[in-house]
Amino acid sequence: MILQALAKYYERKENELPPEGFEQKEIPFLIVINQGGEFINLQDTRTSSGKRLIGRRFIVPKENARSGKNAWQASNLLWDHYGYVLGYPKSDTDKDKEMAKMQHGTFKAQVQTLADAFPEDLELQAVRLFYACEHYKEVIEHPSWQDCKKISGCNLSFQISGENRLINHG
Repeated sequence: MILQALAKYYERKENELPPEGFEQKEIPFLIVINQGGEFINLQDTRTSSGKRLIGRRFIVPKENARSGKNAWQASNLLWDHYGYVLGYPKSDTDKDKEMAKMQHGTFKAQVQTLADAFPEDLELQAVRLFYACEHYKEVIEHPSWQDCKKISGCNLSFQISGENRLINHG
């Protein structure tokens, strides 16, 4: 009886649920780039909920489980916190700076691997160029960066300028 009720619930909610291998995740800021990989904007997705600002929820590739001293070797697919996406450390300690550098290297390598695997995908090529041409360094100069960095482990993802969806490939 419980299984039948769950099955009916799933049928009603099927269009709202993320597909297999994806999940809903709060992404407070989007890095908006053009087809050439140039940085356009750091878009704040947050809206007021009482006294708090809540980032918009997006469907993204499922989060990779990470733990232990080698957790930096597992980045999420085309989204993650600013350590991975931008190489920005959570504090000014040498340990945190080194960790962000390793996380960022992992993320960039994953982007390159994806771009190599799908050379016809113009959105992936744009993200590859964003890193290859070091446009990611421009993000921390954007006025919205001050708000982004205040969020511990702020998640970021990518959007092509003029599009209404994330660049997600699973």
